[in-house]
Amino acid sequence: MIIDVGCGHNPIGDVNVDLFVEATPHRSGDQSKCDDKRLDTKGIPNFVMADACHLPFKDNVFNVVFSSHTIEHVNDPFLMLKEMARISKRRIIIKCPHRFASHRIKPLHVNRLNITWFENAAKKIRLTVISKKVSSWRSIPRSYIPIVSFPQEITMVFVKSIQK
Repeated sequence: MIIDVGCGHNPIGDVNVDLFVEATPHRSGDQSKCDDKRLDTKGIPNFVMADACHLPFKDNVFNVVFSSHTIEHVNDPFLMLKEMARISKRRIIIKCPHRFASHRIKPLHVNRLNITWFENAAKKIRLTVISKKVSSWRSIPRSYIPIVSFPQEITMVFVKSIQK
Protein backbone atom coordinates (compact mmCIF):
# COMPACT_ATOMS: atom_id res chain seq x y z
CA MET A 1 0.00 0.00 0.00
CA ILE A 2 1.27 3.49 -0.95
CA ILE A 3 0.60 6.76 0.87
CA ASP A 4 1.12 10.11 -0.88
CA VAL A 5 1.97 12.77 1.72
CA GLY A 6 1.09 16.22 0.36
CA CYS A 7 -0.80 14.82 -2.61
CA GLY A 8 -2.18 18.08 -4.00
CA HIS A 9 -4.11 17.80 -7.28
CA ASN A 10 -2.14 14.77 -8.51
CA PRO A 11 -2.56 12.00 -5.94
CA ILE A 12 -0.78 8.71 -6.60
CA GLY A 13 -1.39 6.83 -3.36
CA ASP A 14 -3.83 4.24 -2.15
CA VAL A 15 -4.14 6.76 0.71
CA ASN A 16 -3.61 10.47 -0.02
CA VAL A 17 -2.83 13.14 2.56
CA ASP A 18 -2.81 16.92 2.34
CA LEU A 19 -3.30 19.69 4.87
CA PHE A 20 -4.15 22.61 2.60
CA VAL A 21 -7.26 22.06 0.53
CA GLU A 22 -8.07 25.69 -0.28
CA ALA A 23 -6.96 27.33 -3.53
CA THR A 24 -3.41 28.64 -3.46
CA PRO A 25 -1.32 30.46 -6.05
CA HIS A 26 1.59 28.18 -5.18
CA ARG A 27 0.22 25.13 -6.97
CA SER A 28 -0.72 27.10 -10.07
CA GLY A 29 2.82 28.21 -10.79
CA ASP A 30 1.80 31.87 -10.99
CA GLN A 31 2.64 33.50 -7.67
CA SER A 32 0.94 36.78 -8.60
CA LYS A 33 -2.58 35.42 -8.72
CA CYS A 34 -4.64 32.64 -7.23
CA ASP A 35 -5.80 30.76 -10.31
CA ASP A 36 -5.42 27.39 -8.64
CA LYS A 37 -8.55 25.56 -7.62
CA ARG A 38 -9.48 24.07 -4.28
CA LEU A 39 -8.59 20.39 -3.89
CA ASP A 40 -11.45 18.13 -4.89
CA THR A 41 -11.15 15.98 -1.80
CA LYS A 42 -14.17 13.87 -2.79
CA GLY A 43 -12.41 12.99 -6.04
CA ILE A 44 -9.17 11.95 -4.32
CA PRO A 45 -9.11 8.27 -3.32
CA ASN A 46 -8.96 7.72 0.46
CA PHE A 47 -8.20 11.37 1.20
CA VAL A 48 -7.09 12.26 4.73
CA MET A 49 -6.64 15.87 5.80
CA ALA A 50 -3.54 15.85 8.00
CA ASP A 51 -0.27 17.59 8.80
CA ALA A 52 2.81 15.87 7.28
CA CYS A 53 4.63 16.28 10.61
CA HIS A 54 1.86 14.56 12.59
CA LEU A 55 0.48 11.75 10.45
CA PRO A 56 -2.56 9.99 11.99
CA PHE A 57 -1.50 6.43 11.16
CA LYS A 58 -0.06 3.52 13.11
CA ASP A 59 3.61 2.59 12.84
CA ASN A 60 4.81 0.45 9.91
CA VAL A 61 1.53 0.57 7.95
CA PHE A 62 2.55 1.53 4.40
CA ASN A 63 4.85 -0.33 2.00
CA VAL A 64 5.84 2.96 0.34
CA VAL A 65 5.61 6.45 1.80
CA PHE A 66 5.89 9.00 -1.01
CA SER A 67 6.03 12.79 -1.01
CA SER A 68 6.63 15.17 -3.89
CA HIS A 69 7.34 18.86 -3.34
CA THR A 70 5.98 19.05 0.19
CA ILE A 71 8.98 18.92 2.54
CA GLU A 72 10.12 22.39 1.47
CA HIS A 73 6.84 23.77 2.87
CA VAL A 74 6.90 22.37 6.41
CA ASN A 75 8.40 24.17 9.40
CA ASP A 76 10.27 21.06 10.58
CA PRO A 77 11.44 18.92 7.63
CA PHE A 78 13.29 16.54 9.97
CA LEU A 79 10.05 15.81 11.84
CA MET A 80 8.27 15.18 8.53
CA LEU A 81 10.96 12.69 7.45
CA LYS A 82 10.80 11.03 10.86
CA GLU A 83 7.00 10.69 10.61
CA MET A 84 7.29 9.24 7.10
CA ALA A 85 9.81 6.69 8.42
CA ARG A 86 7.54 5.84 11.35
CA ILE A 87 4.55 4.90 9.19
CA SER A 88 6.65 3.13 6.55
CA LYS A 89 7.20 -0.62 6.59
CA ARG A 90 10.29 -0.22 4.46
CA ARG A 91 10.58 2.43 1.69
CA ILE A 92 10.37 6.25 1.68
CA ILE A 93 10.59 8.38 -1.48
CA ILE A 94 10.90 12.17 -1.37
CA LYS A 95 11.14 14.72 -4.19
CA CYS A 96 11.82 18.40 -3.61
CA PRO A 97 13.51 21.39 -5.24
CA HIS A 98 17.30 21.47 -4.83
CA ARG A 99 18.51 24.33 -2.62
CA PHE A 100 20.07 26.01 -5.68
CA ALA A 101 17.14 25.39 -8.04
CA SER A 102 15.75 28.31 -10.00
CA HIS A 103 12.28 27.67 -8.52
CA ARG A 104 13.45 27.17 -4.91
CA ILE A 105 12.43 30.61 -3.72
CA LYS A 106 8.67 30.90 -3.56
CA PRO A 107 6.61 32.54 -0.84
CA LEU A 108 5.54 29.24 0.70
CA HIS A 109 8.94 27.49 0.54
CA VAL A 110 10.39 27.66 4.04
CA ASN A 111 13.24 25.14 3.49
CA ARG A 112 16.03 24.89 0.95
CA LEU A 113 17.44 21.38 1.14
CA ASN A 114 20.25 19.46 -0.52
CA ILE A 115 21.42 15.84 -0.60
CA THR A 116 23.76 16.35 2.36
CA TRP A 117 20.83 17.45 4.52
CA PHE A 118 18.90 14.29 3.59
CA GLU A 119 21.91 12.03 4.19
CA ASN A 120 22.54 13.52 7.66
CA ALA A 121 18.86 13.35 8.60
CA ALA A 122 18.66 9.72 7.41
CA LYS A 123 21.56 8.71 9.66
CA LYS A 124 19.86 10.23 12.70
CA ILE A 125 16.70 8.19 12.21
CA ARG A 126 18.37 5.00 10.94
CA LEU A 127 17.35 5.20 7.31
CA THR A 128 19.58 3.92 4.55
CA VAL A 129 19.86 5.96 1.36
CA ILE A 130 19.50 3.54 -1.55
CA SER A 131 19.16 6.12 -4.31
CA LYS A 132 19.87 9.82 -4.66
CA LYS A 133 19.40 11.80 -7.81
CA VAL A 134 19.67 15.44 -8.71
CA SER A 135 18.06 16.36 -11.99
CA SER A 136 19.41 19.32 -13.92
CA TRP A 137 16.90 20.41 -16.48
CA ARG A 138 17.50 24.15 -16.80
CA SER A 139 20.62 25.72 -18.20
CA ILE A 140 22.06 29.18 -18.50
CA PRO A 141 21.33 30.46 -22.04
CA ARG A 142 24.06 29.99 -24.64
CA SER A 143 24.75 33.74 -24.62
CA TYR A 144 26.43 33.15 -21.25
CA ILE A 145 29.74 31.31 -21.21
CA PRO A 146 30.31 28.68 -19.99
CA ILE A 147 27.01 26.83 -20.35
CA VAL A 148 26.11 25.60 -16.89
CA SER A 149 23.31 23.32 -15.85
CA PHE A 150 21.78 24.06 -12.45
CA PRO A 151 20.45 21.38 -10.09
CA GLN A 152 16.67 21.54 -10.01
CA GLU A 153 15.09 18.61 -8.21
CA ILE A 154 16.27 16.08 -5.67
CA THR A 155 14.83 12.57 -5.56
CA MET A 156 15.81 10.56 -2.48
CA VAL A 157 14.89 6.93 -1.83
CA PHE A 158 15.40 5.47 1.65
CA VAL A 159 14.79 2.14 3.30
CA LYS A 160 14.42 1.54 6.98
CA SER A 161 17.49 -0.03 8.48
CA ILE A 162 16.88 -3.53 9.73
CA GLN A 163 16.76 -3.59 13.53
CA LYS A 164 18.72 -6.41 15.18
